Amino acid sequence: MNRFRFAKKTDPLLNKTFMALPLDKKLQLGGFLVSIVMGGFAIYQYGDTKKEEFKKVFYEERFRTYSELSENVAKLATLPPQSKERAAAVQRYWQLVFGKAHLVGDAEVQDALLETSKWVVFCIEKKAPPPEKHLCIDAAGNAHAMGVSSAARNSIIRTWHIPLDNLNSSDLYLKMHE
Repeated sequence: MNRFRFAKKTDPLLNKTFMALPLDKKLQLGGFLVSIVMGGFAIYQYGDTKKEEFKKVFYEERFRTYSELSENVAKLATLPPQSKERAAAVQRYWQLVFGKAHLVGDAEVQDALLETSKWVVFCIEKKAPPPEKHLCIDAAGNAHAMGVSSAARNSIIRTWHIPLDNLNSSDLYLKMHE
């Protein structure tokens, strides 16, 4: 009794046709099939590589934008109120917010920029009286600069999966002012 029932279900015509081929033809057919499989794998790898290259370029641009944005908000917080450098920093801030930061920033950074933009409009540009008096206290600029930088750092941590959470900016700030 045959334990393998499927053994008898082979196609005799296919079996005879393949078996009748000379060895060099079998090797050519095998090589052709291997090349098709390898070609498919190469196409798959190429697509995956291009996707990773695009992500890398995007993430690098995000990092550059966050760095410039953090530096810019720090300038807004620390430069003298009537200086030409601060006026230039305000203009550059709006260019970043409506341009690069809007393009590459994630939700946390956008939220931080929204709060910082209120501070810029009410306390630096003084386009309207602030809705809340505490919005324009002296330490508000520093808080906004640290808020934007922290949001940017959190975004970078999530994007690149870098364990930077050991660096706690509030710890650094507290150590500086002890």
